[in-house]
Order: sequence, then structure tokens, then C-alpha cells
Amino acid sequence: MKTEDGNNSKDIKAFLESINLSQYQKHKDFHIFKFTDHIDELPKKVSSQKYGFFRIISTKNHEADIRINERRFNAFNEHVSFIVPEQRVSVDTQRIDKNGSGYMLLFTPDFLRFTFSTFDLFQKFPFFNLNNSPVYFIKEARKDFFINHLEKIYNYFIEFNSDNLEIIRSYVIIMLFEAKKLFFNHKVESVANSRAEELTLQFENLIKQTKQKKRI
Repeated sequence: MKTEDGNNSKDIKAFLESINLSQYQKHKDFHIFKFTDHIDELPKKVSSQKYGFFRIISTKNHEADIRINERRFNAFNEHVSFIVPEQRVSVDTQRIDKNGSGYMLLFTPDFLRFTFSTFDLFQKFPFFNLNNSPVYFIKEARKDFFINHLEKIYNYFIEFNSDNLEIIRSYVIIMLFEAKKLFFNHKVESVANSRAEELTLQFENLIKQTKQKKRI
């Protein structure tokens, strides 16, 4: 596939092939999997690649070293990552706790239907941002928010049919807008941004909010 800037990027099918899960694919624009269901299939290390879709990853009691573009993070306990197209990601997994929880959700803008492009998603949701850390920790009061939403989506995905597909789509949209509220209410915070990056992000989001208000 080609992204809006014309660069070739790999699609969901290619990504699933790279992590030994292609046999579980059910839709070309969407996928979700639970880490503990594939402990023996998932590679411990995933090399850096450029993909043309969005990823949301939330884990609890797993540990991995993650490199996103030029940044390195240690993801442990409960966190959530919002990875956008064109970000290069490599993962070195140290531990997947069988008693923990962890999901990866993949989707393209086409899957959501209410948006038309990658840029539109950048505009609507502040956590999808190429210039800032994609890894966030969740404050105690809402720490199970993403795990609970992803678990619901996953359960419908296991029993995949046309009706469940529409329920999945609705849950993904609800999760994105609820996450946006958490973000602006400071219930999720970046684990790695510098003060200058945080100020830049706040300024960008203020501009986005102003544009949205003018459209109403």
C-alpha cells in the first residue's frame, strides 16, 4: 500500500505474517490479538518496520524493551501505546505473564468509516502524534480502561460475523473518543516527553480544539 506521502508501507496482512499470526486474520482493515493466546507463536524480537496502519497496545504485567523511531522505552506493568503509520517500531520482549493481560489492536482509517484519512485521525485524536512519545501510563483511577475495552472488542472478534463486526467498529470508535477525554483530563500521561515536547503537544492540541469549535 502507499501512504498519503507516497511512501510504500506494509499492511496488516504483512505485519501479521511477520509475527506468525497471519492465519488468524479475519478482516483486511482490522485485527486484534491477545498476547497470552500466542506465547509460543509470537517472536521475542520484532525488527523495525514501517507500516501503514494504526496500532493501540495495552499491557498489564508484561515487560518489553521498545524502540520507536529513535526513542527507547521500557514498557512494564500497565501502559498504553498509540502507534501511528510511518513510525518504525522494534520490540524485544522479556516477559509475558500468563496471569497478566495484553492486547494489540490494528486498524486503518477505512475501518472506522467516520474519518477519511490518516491526517483526519491525527487531527481528531491528540494521542496519535508523530512528534511525541506514543507510550503513556494510566493513572490509578482509570488503570483498567484500555484493557477492559480491548477485552470486549477481542471477545466479539473471536466470534467474528457481520453483526459482531459492526459492534467491534462501534466499540473502537467509543474507545477512541473516551480516550480523548482521558487525555484532556490528564488521566493518561506521556512517559518520555521532554518539557519542550509537552508544551509543543499542548499547543498543537489547543489549535486542534479551536479548529473543531469553529466547525460546530
